[in-house]
Amino acid sequence: MKTPLLSFKAITIPTGKTVQQNITGQLFFCTECNARFEMAINDGERIPMELGLGFRFDDPFNKLTFYNDTAADITVEYYVGANDILDSRLNTLLERQILVGQRIPPTRIVAGDVTIAASATLTYIGTNAGDQRKQIVITNRDDTYDLTVQDSGASAIATVFARTAWTIETNATIKLYNANASALAINVCEIYYD
Repeated sequence: MKTPLLSFKAITIPTGKTVQQNITGQLFFCTECNARFEMAINDGERIPMELGLGFRFDDPFNKLTFYNDTAADITVEYYVGANDILDSRLNTLLERQILVGQRIPPTRIVAGDVTIAASATLTYIGTNAGDQRKQIVITNRDDTYDLTVQDSGASAIATVFARTAWTIETNATIKLYNANASALAINVCEIYYD
């Protein structure tokens, strides 16, 4: 049987099952899959496979067997044939991973208007109801006086000037210190992973 120049296949391997493909080729290249899987070439041993992996043989194979030992179905898209595949997508692998492979987790906002008494400190820990804080935004609403931002050890790390806002992405404990002789009006907005 003559090896086809190139053939594209898409299969689903049900959980705990095996899918056999009687197909002739010298090249295999996995272009998409939603999880790692195992496969055997002809009647050889099982080998692990995943997105972007492939192989080329001098002699044609005529059977591919796909194995799914996971708890969910696995979809696989691949090319088989006699010719090489040029894939320039590998040049943008990092961008593709960021844009396609990662999901931005949902967030929620905890915010409020606060007054800090003269020479007082307010502490904001990095968790709320068991959720980790993603980001904190502190707005100094005072027209004149500055606000000092401190780490958990009370070391100054930033100054929020009058009528400005300060933002940091952290789940660390943040302290707000009013070193002034009068109270400060501020807004605190914390963004938590939900």
